[in-house]
Amino acid sequence: MHILVAPKNEAEYHIWNDLSSPAAVIREQCQVYEPEVTIEVSDGDIGGGADYPVVILRILEIGGFILLVIPAVHKKIRETIGEWRKIKENLDKFIEWLSPQRRVHSYSIEIALLSALAHLSRTVNVDELELVRADEILGVSGSLEPSFDNSEVVYFEFHFLEPGTRRHIVIMDWHLNVLLTHELRLHPII
Repeated sequence: MHILVAPKNEAEYHIWNDLSSPAAVIREQCQVYEPEVTIEVSDGDIGGGADYPVVILRILEIGGFILLVIPAVHKKIRETIGEWRKIKENLDKFIEWLSPQRRVHSYSIEIALLSALAHLSRTVNVDELELVRADEILGVSGSLEPSFDNSEVVYFEFHFLEPGTRRHIVIMDWHLNVLLTHELRLHPII
């Protein structure tokens, strides 16, 4: 799981440009939150042309849960990330702690997946859903090899199958705003 942290304002942007490593400063601040979270911190930049500094937080473990990749497709949520509610709760606490200190620029697909599940859980038993598609849609990047770590804009598209009845589609932006939720009925009577 990744979180991109950016300067809060123009004054901090200039301070970051003068630092040899903004990541070192943020790494030190995040040590206060350990041992609840294990993270790697590195410097990065985004932008199509002019560099805009960011710090990349890679969350490796949170609240005792090791976080590696998005779950396999065509597996029920409870089989792949059965503890997703606890992971989301711990992640929300970390983000709540981080947000007043730093401006979170964007969240990665794994965090977006947890948010999409939370969104759907209001109306659907998400533990029985199968993840059938998870796409990261990258926007503008100044890099020859665009990725989440260097793109200015990222969108996420998730398709979940409610066995035999419905397909749920959720599209989110890099700030975890739900842009679209759609339900396709796969049975004429439902």
